[in-house]
Amino acid sequence: MKKAILILLGAAALGIGLFVLFKLTSDLPYTRRDPFILVVLGMVLTLLLGGAWLVFAGIRALSHRDWSPGKWTRVAFYLVVLDAAALLALPHFVKHRTVAAPNACVAQQKQIDGAKSQWAMEHRKIDMDRPTVTDLTPYLIQKQLPVCERGGTYVIGTVGEKTICTAHPGTN
Repeated sequence: MKKAILILLGAAALGIGLFVLFKLTSDLPYTRRDPFILVVLGMVLTLLLGGAWLVFAGIRALSHRDWSPGKWTRVAFYLVVLDAAALLALPHFVKHRTVAAPNACVAQQKQIDGAKSQWAMEHRKIDMDRPTVTDLTPYLIQKQLPVCERGGTYVIGTVGEKTICTAHPGTN
């Protein structure tokens, strides 16, 4: 019975690994840039190798009556189980990553709007006045304009307008 389980677990690992591999590589330009995706690809490759080892060990076990799992078979088993569990939790982490970038962008837009308000009060400006980046840098937390995580640029606008990000236009 244990011998057949090795083959089934190995085949399942190969199937999961191939499915995730094809799913991730369908968006190849994004895959090349994101280190998170590269880590996931490494996990998928480990899952594929572990699954192949388990299939090989299971087939070998069926042909030998007195076979017992060796050290590498146990290591492959644990790798497959851990990688499969991690890959099952992956959609949860990806969801949080896609939500976090716009939230950070909104926080940075609020910081720029606060700097505009402080600049306007100190220099007695009205809503139609337009500050420059150098006008706002003393009022920003890191003394420089924040950078959007998705590569957008911030359009400062006038004192009365809200700051807009080119990467997340509807998040202000």
